Amino acid sequence: PLVNFILLIYGLSLLIKQNKSLNKYFNQIISFIKKYFDSRKQKKYSVNKSENSESNQNKSLNIVAIISAALMIISAILPWASARSSGSFMGATSSISSGGISGLNTNWGLIGLITSIGCIIVVYKRMKFSALLGIFNLILVIAAIIDFDSRGASATFGEASGRSRIDPEYGIFIFALVSLIYTGFTLKYLWQKNR
Repeated sequence: PLVNFILLIYGLSLLIKQNKSLNKYFNQIISFIKKYFDSRKQKKYSVNKSENSESNQNKSLNIVAIISAALMIISAILPWASARSSGSFMGATSSISSGGISGLNTNWGLIGLITSIGCIIVVYKRMKFSALLGIFNLILVIAAIIDFDSRGASATFGEASGRSRIDPEYGIFIFALVSLIYTGFTLKYLWQKNR
């Protein structure tokens, strides 16, 4: 079968060479096929070139978003709040401070940690709703700060008085800043991708 195929091709090539009009049409068909594949190759090259320049730019944006999401995870471990209480009785005062309470010891911090892990996953997979998780974290931080500020009390009984309050610490502010950076870069990435 292979020999027959080779002989058929050889016979067709001799026939085309012998007949001038067939040779002319054959050459036109060959040149058309070459032009077609060359134009496809050029289109593919230009598309790949533009995709490569866009993907390099988007990769850098993605890296910033992934780094900021990783910093969100780290800031969830940092102190988010500190509890302070003070009291006075008959002129003597005393105050106690808990130091920093890690974000992981609060419900807000745990939710933020889980959302931050989700941020890394959605950015890595380049999902469209990745910015929503950053916006959610910003809303979470605002709600946590309002919650911490509202948890304070003071009481007075004759000569005795007591006061307690929960203050936000630096970890929650770092979390807020990094969430803002994450949201900004994911929105910028989506805007450039859809442009």
